[in-house]
Amino acid sequence: MRKKHSAMLLYILLGIFVVLGGCVSPPKESSSVAPPSEAVAGHIEELAKTDPEQSIAILSDIFEKQREKGEPLERSVIGEQALTLFETSSDNIVTLFTKALRDHDIVAANRLSFSASSLCRYASGYEQLNGLLPKDLSSIGAPETRLQLIFMDGEARFQKYGYVAGKAFLSAALAVAPELLSSSSRKALPESMMSLIDIQEPSNYYRRWAQRA
Repeated sequence: MRKKHSAMLLYILLGIFVVLGGCVSPPKESSSVAPPSEAVAGHIEELAKTDPEQSIAILSDIFEKQREKGEPLERSVIGEQALTLFETSSDNIVTLFTKALRDHDIVAANRLSFSASSLCRYASGYEQLNGLLPKDLSSIGAPETRLQLIFMDGEARFQKYGYVAGKAFLSAALAVAPELLSSSSRKALPESMMSLIDIQEPSNYYRRWAQRA
């Protein structure tokens, strides 16, 4: 009798567990999780402030995918934000270039000048993107500006390490970019940067180095 009673009790308990289990709903996904597109846009937005060159690289990839699909740029995975972030990143390249000059960080200024040049070439293939570039970007990436930065770097090395180190740098830098040899100092830099770069006429600059030899 006791065994029969125990078996009955077990069946009752199992029934209760089944009923309770059916009443428990599965945990809902947290509503705080951002959709993939928002997460991508947020990541690019952060890069636009801290590393605009990397931000531009990611956006370029997004734009290329749109071009391959034959779809408008504003219909990308992050929508019209892509264009806004492209403009912000481009503006910040100008800002960081100016800061690099103020800080006498010629390495950073050289890198940003090259990035500005590459960005202008890339955007020229998209009328929509070309219209978003800041007016100073083309001047920053111009051969004349890059040549002046090489002059500044060469002079800094001469002052710190002497003639041999400075001349070796100049020769190596101009050998890598021989097209700069035909540049002049005539193309004006943006007014905001004129006081940050001591513009050197190439012929006079080369003559000064010849006199130092």
